[in-house]
Amino acid sequence: MLALGLALLGLTTTHACSQQGQAGYHCMYNSTSGDCVHCARCFFPDNCLTNNSCAAGTAGPTCEICTTGHYRLGSVCLPCPIAPWGAVFLGGVLISVVMATIVHGFTVSLATKVKQLGHFLQFLLLSLKMRLDWPSLIAQSLVFLPSVDLNSHTFIPECFFELSIRQFYLHWTTAVVPVLVVALLAHILDKFMKRKIGRARKEEERKLRWRRRGQVRRCAMTVFVLMFSPAAAMIIRAFA
Repeated sequence: MLALGLALLGLTTTHACSQQGQAGYHCMYNSTSGDCVHCARCFFPDNCLTNNSCAAGTAGPTCEICTTGHYRLGSVCLPCPIAPWGAVFLGGVLISVVMATIVHGFTVSLATKVKQLGHFLQFLLLSLKMRLDWPSLIAQSLVFLPSVDLNSHTFIPECFFELSIRQFYLHWTTAVVPVLVVALLAHILDKFMKRKIGRARKEEERKLRWRRRGQVRRCAMTVFVLMFSPAAAMIIRAFA
């Protein structure tokens, strides 16, 4: 762990201006005199080209910001796709879950499988967000992963619309607010179904309504659990 920490520390060490113009470094200049102040080694050296220029799709100090026409997948900037594959993948999963629910109901087994798939993909996306120099082939093969963010990033709107607000605020709002809305609606629906159970006159009707209430609760909890992790990550990032 100590060796890893020292290695990571070495990636962001600042140097004198002897590295000026070299690839793998980004230099800062005095705004008044234009003289070089210091040069920093880029965390992703391949993004920093010679003469303080950045590789295609990246910009900013140390070339870690995605430019127009690119979107961020984890720690990688990729060219915008022809379609939001994350939303397409999410739509396919939702259709499959709805069909299974119609045939068998939203059973405990189905809820468990949905949560396991969602958590696996969320951990995979979290791994991709680690600041590592991921091979482009791996990143390009995981273009469907924005689906598990369950916010505006699922649709990568920066690739298809001109946004009037910063992407971070859009992703934060669409990650946190829906969680609160789902919790509120689930509470209201549960109270409504509870009253309907109390009004049932026949035992069979009461049992049927209990089963439906259980399925609705299970569905709401599954959605809440899957949306909680991205929302928590955005809240932590906001205070980081």
